[in-house]
Amino acid sequence: MRQHWKLNSLLMEILIAVLFFALCSGVVLNTMVASRTQSIRAGEVTAMLSEVQSLADQLYIADDRTALLLEKGFAAQESGGYLLEGESGSLSVTLREEDAETGVLRLADIHAVTASGEAIDFTSTRFVPEEVR
Repeated sequence: MRQHWKLNSLLMEILIAVLFFALCSGVVLNTMVASRTQSIRAGEVTAMLSEVQSLADQLYIADDRTALLLEKGFAAQESGGYLLEGESGSLSVTLREEDAETGVLRLADIHAVTASGEAIDFTSTRFVPEEVR
C-alpha cells in the first residue's frame, strides 16, 4: 500500500510540473505575439514617418508645390487639399500661404495615417523673402 501511495505522489508531482511548464509557455507565447505585433506597428510608423519627412523636404524646395504633388500621384480634393492612398496608408496635404511684411510664409500641413491606424501630423514651413519672389 505504501509503494502505491509513493507512485501516486510521483505522478501528481510530474503532472503539476507539466501544468506549470504549460502555463509558463502560454505566457511566453502571448508575450512574443504581442512583441511581434508591436514591432510590425513600429515598422509601419517608421516607414510612414520617413515618407512624410521626404515629402516635407520636397515641398520645402519646390517652387510649384501643386505641380509636385500632382506629379507624385496626389489627387486634388474638393476641400482644397491633396490625397494619396497607398497600401501602407494615406497621406493628405493642405497647402497654405501667409503674407508677412517682408515676404510670404509657405506652409504645408501633412497628415499621414498608417494601415494600422497610427496618425502622424507634420507641418513644413518655408519663409520666402519678398526680394526672392
